[in-house]
Amino acid sequence: MIKILVVDDQNFTRQALQAILETEPDFEVVGKATSGLEAITYLEKSQVDITIVDLEMPEMNGLTLTKILGERFPETKVVILSSHDDEDNINSAVEAGARGYLLKNTSAQEIGDTIRAVQRGYFQLGPGLFEKLLSHLIQEKEQAAEKLLALQSNYARSLAELEQKIVAQNDAERKEKYLFAGSKQAIKKLEGQINSLRFFVIFLSVIFFVVGVSMLFFN
Repeated sequence: MIKILVVDDQNFTRQALQAILETEPDFEVVGKATSGLEAITYLEKSQVDITIVDLEMPEMNGLTLTKILGERFPETKVVILSSHDDEDNINSAVEAGARGYLLKNTSAQEIGDTIRAVQRGYFQLGPGLFEKLLSHLIQEKEQAAEKLLALQSNYARSLAELEQKIVAQNDAERKEKYLFAGSKQAIKKLEGQINSLRFFVIFLSVIFFVVGVSMLFFN
C-alpha cells in the first residue's frame, strides 16, 4: 500500500485528489495538509511514501517545502502539482528534489501511473511535459549550433584579415629594405664618382703645376 499525503491550500483540490486516489486499491491517502508547515508537522509524526505538493501556496511555496522534505524526510518522495508547464518551474522543482511533476489537469490514470513510477524510484513528468522540454532543448541546441557556426565564421574571417595584414606588412618591409639597399648602392656610387672627380682634379692640378714649372725653366 502506497501511503500518500496531499498538500494544497485549496480545499477543492485536496478533496478532488483524495477522491481520485482512493479509487486505486494500492493507494491510501493518510493525510491532508493546507500548508507547508502543517505538512512538516504531520510528517514528524507519521511516515509517508508519497507527498503531493501544490507548487503555489502562501507562506511556504511548494519548492521550499520540497527542499525541506528532501533534507528532513528523505524517505518521502515529492510529486509537484502545478498549473504551470514552463521549463523554469519544472527545472526549479527538479533542483529542489521533486521526483515527479504533474499538471492540475492531468487525468486520474496519469496521476496514478506517476505515483507508482515515483514510488519505484523513477522520475516522472506529466503527459506532454517531457516532449515540450525535449523540443525546447533541441531548439536551444540548434541556436547554440548557429552561434557556434557564427563564431567559427567570425574567427575564420578575423584570421584571414590578420593574414592579409601580415602579408602586407611583410611586403612593405621588403620594399623598405629594397629601397634602403638601393639608396645605399646609389650613395656608394655617388661617393665613387666624387672620389674619381677628386682624383681627376688633383691630376689636373699636378699637370698644371708641372707645365708651369717647365715654362719657368725654359724661359
